[in-house]
Amino acid sequence: MLKQVTAKIEHNALMYPHMDGKRVYLNAVRGMVMSTQTALAKTGLSWDDIQWFVPHQANLRINEKVVEVAKIPPEKVLNTIEFYGNTTAATVPLTIDHWRQQGKVKRGYLGITLESVHDQFAKVYNLPEARGAIVMSVTQTEGGQQTPAAKIGMQANDVIVEFEGAPVNSAQDLIQRVASTPVGQQVTLVFLRDVNGKLDKRTATVALGERPPSPLHDWVEPSKPTTKSGDPRGNALHLGITLAELTPQLLTERHLTGVQGLFVKDIDPNGLLADIRVQPSGQPALQEGDVINRINRTTVGTLGD
Repeated sequence: MLKQVTAKIEHNALMYPHMDGKRVYLNAVRGMVMSTQTALAKTGLSWDDIQWFVPHQANLRINEKVVEVAKIPPEKVLNTIEFYGNTTAATVPLTIDHWRQQGKVKRGYLGITLESVHDQFAKVYNLPEARGAIVMSVTQTEGGQQTPAAKIGMQANDVIVEFEGAPVNSAQDLIQRVASTPVGQQVTLVFLRDVNGKLDKRTATVALGERPPSPLHDWVEPSKPTTKSGDPRGNALHLGITLAELTPQLLTERHLTGVQGLFVKDIDPNGLLADIRVQPSGQPALQEGDVINRINRTTVGTLGD
């Protein structure tokens, strides 16, 4: 069949593509309305629960008709086709970013960096399953104001397990849910905190702030990491840390009376630990003169530990 069609096109020039504009318009409207209504039905949501409706920017007349037929509140609809035209696959993210820059689209913000609870973390924290988001760092202020996380006293190593009454599956899950929650809305968090080796379950309620613009360095390609040399003793990885036990003399010289743990005597700049930084300050996580008192939540006091 394909050969026959091709032959006719080449030799007779009798066949050519044709678009029935009215039929395309009606099918597009019908399809978008049906898919929108199906999505709402499957999720159990109504338009009261939706912040923004961002349709594909193919044709403004199609979008306006969809809004009319589906009874979508016009104030919740975002369009940019009049600015950029039809940019195919880029229309939706481009529209969201355009109105974000205009200050119309605002995203919720807690002021924390997160890591998902993977299997190894679950073992360290004695969690029944690898689910939740670990707080890696807390931004204390943003724009001269305390961040929501700082207001409720959230700390690094807290594990967030619930957001608004629903379990948190991963760091990305929590990030998306916070970002999609209206700025200023009161939200309830359930998190676990390590207190003397035991996980204490806590609940806090706070109003979300507005997520600030992404910093410039987020858009700059990171420099290629330098290759770390192997451990001279034959190990595959070289941590690059020298520890010492806290002797009475060291306790006196360093004013560490009452402190227990292992003293960080030296950090090798070529070791893996030298690359670990505290965000967002960028300061080294470990420095010479620090004292490590727990590893994997287990108290250490001697090199044998």
